[in-house]
Amino acid sequence: KAFLNLCKNHPPDICILGLGPDGHITSLFPLLQDSAFSEENVVIHTTTDILAVHDRISLTLPALTQAKKFLFLLKGEEKKKTWEAMLESPEDARRWPAKWVIERGDVTVVSWW
Repeated sequence: KAFLNLCKNHPPDICILGLGPDGHITSLFPLLQDSAFSEENVVIHTTTDILAVHDRISLTLPALTQAKKFLFLLKGEEKKKTWEAMLESPEDARRWPAKWVIERGDVTVVSWW
């Protein structure tokens, strides 16, 4: 909680993000558990069967979105399809964590398809 308070009082200027082919950001893999939305915790443990490294550590979405600005860097046709699918989807941040960032931040997307 101290780190979250620190971020609220002295937020990072920018957070640079990518987007995984499954829609994950910062090792927050869909479908997100309640812990990813926790304001009590700043860091959570995540797992996935998709990538070679199964155990990960990530910031919670409330901690992550303390930054003043967000920059998504997206390269390639696969990322384009994933980004467009996310934007068109009625599903929320549990399925698409980037939606949480988009809804709460000053977001710029740099893409080269």
